[in-house]
Amino acid sequence: MISKIKILIPILLIAFISGCIEKIKSPVMPVWDVSYSIPVLNKTEVVIDRIKGEKGIFIDSTQNLVLKFDSTEMKTKSLDEIFGDNIKFDEEFSIRPQNVDTLIFESFVSDDSVYLEELHLYKGILTYQVENRLNKKVDLYITIPGFTKIVGSSVDTLKFSMVVNPNSSVQKTIDLKNYHYRITPNPFGGSNYGFHIKGYAKIDAGYSGDSIKTRVKIDNLGFNYLKGKVKPYKDSLKTKTEYLDINQDAKDILPKIQVYGAKVVLTPNTSTKNLEVQLKDFQVVGTFKNSSQKKYLKIKNQSILDTIISLDRPSIEFNIDDVAINEFLSPQVPDSVTYSGKIIVNPNYKSIDITLPDSIKFDVRFVAYSIFRIDNASRTDTIEIDLKDEDKDQLNKINGGSITLEIDNGLPIGFQITGYLLDSLNNKLLYFTREKGTGDASDTVFSITPAIIDNEGKVTQSVLQKKILTLNKDEIEKLKRMKKAIVRVVYSTTNGRKVLLRANDKIRVRLTSSVSLRVGE
Repeated sequence: MISKIKILIPILLIAFISGCIEKIKSPVMPVWDVSYSIPVLNKTEVVIDRIKGEKGIFIDSTQNLVLKFDSTEMKTKSLDEIFGDNIKFDEEFSIRPQNVDTLIFESFVSDDSVYLEELHLYKGILTYQVENRLNKKVDLYITIPGFTKIVGSSVDTLKFSMVVNPNSSVQKTIDLKNYHYRITPNPFGGSNYGFHIKGYAKIDAGYSGDSIKTRVKIDNLGFNYLKGKVKPYKDSLKTKTEYLDINQDAKDILPKIQVYGAKVVLTPNTSTKNLEVQLKDFQVVGTFKNSSQKKYLKIKNQSILDTIISLDRPSIEFNIDDVAINEFLSPQVPDSVTYSGKIIVNPNYKSIDITLPDSIKFDVRFVAYSIFRIDNASRTDTIEIDLKDEDKDQLNKINGGSITLEIDNGLPIGFQITGYLLDSLNNKLLYFTREKGTGDASDTVFSITPAIIDNEGKVTQSVLQKKILTLNKDEIEKLKRMKKAIVRVVYSTTNGRKVLLRANDKIRVRLTSSVSLRVGE
């Protein structure tokens, strides 16, 4: 324990400067020297070395740090399901014979909101229903010119026939699997995109009655390819919850600082690029493990976001107002973030040309650059000390000592450290943080000046400081009674300004100790 005592001050100090200095091993002091001086530490800590392997922290191409909470994927149903659920055709028409045995007829099946130029189907059903209101049998021969299917080496057009007895109904169902469709002219003029149906009916002689009524339905469609105009269709994004995988220290300190430059990033993860979607009722909600409280992150000053985005963009970024992000993180950082919303496909009713099946998918990520401002944020820790009898015996040999601490601070953060020792009754023994190093009653705070920064908050020059801390014989005696160390650190960025902590920022600490020993003991 004697080595721990001799370096207690630098260990505590350095640990709270960088939060990451490794435990220092001091050499055993030779008993035959009256005084002894030795370098204990000469180490440089670079930010990039401390964040290696840390979850959620990345470095961009300009050496800026990016804090990224784990991304999650939000997606809709497959697009062919969305289109298949909504693109349907249902048309009725009547054939009225005029004293002829063979009647040629044409019709056009369409939907005023859907204009299809071409499609490839992996499934679909065409239902052709005929009600014969005549008193004679009717033979029907139907052709739908736009629908074709490859059979062997030939391309076959969709054709079928039906026999309908007098005053009865018949239904024929056609499997549209592997059929392709290309637009055919509307025989009745106009610009509607739909399905042209033509055919002829042979009617037994001597008929009487009203008409032949026909109903055509096309539904349960599954698309491999779709070209044309479709109306806007809505679908829900599957709600996803992602836990914030950051350590407790970060959760404790985030509410005490002002964060800048946060954003929500959506990265489309879909092969369909030439398609617009409307992100509707999109919310980012913070939730807590031990509370029903919810916090709604405001984007564009709204807790519910509605916006139109194009899937051909590599990413879509929504900047978060600085006030909004700090309200979201304070006074307590949420344990998890839930993303929810809806999607409206093709909201502006544009022509589309897409290959299916595919889904609209986004990787959603909550991002913040390491841009922040700290104005006297504080943290207090208690360290238990267990001093054994043999350690106290070693302390008896020490007349006094000093520690020379040289700090070259290249971080845009300054520290004011107050630390003192307590005995078993929690009586204060002494302050081991000394600006002047002499132990005066008013000398209780150890200050480390932050680096010099430019207008962007980036470090331009480190600040070199040298401190000498001394302990006399009376103070050495007090060390034998120490049971706890209380350390309070107050953090501030340079001049209380907004700063940018970068991967290559660093702090160098050089430590030399000098101890005066009793000779011959």
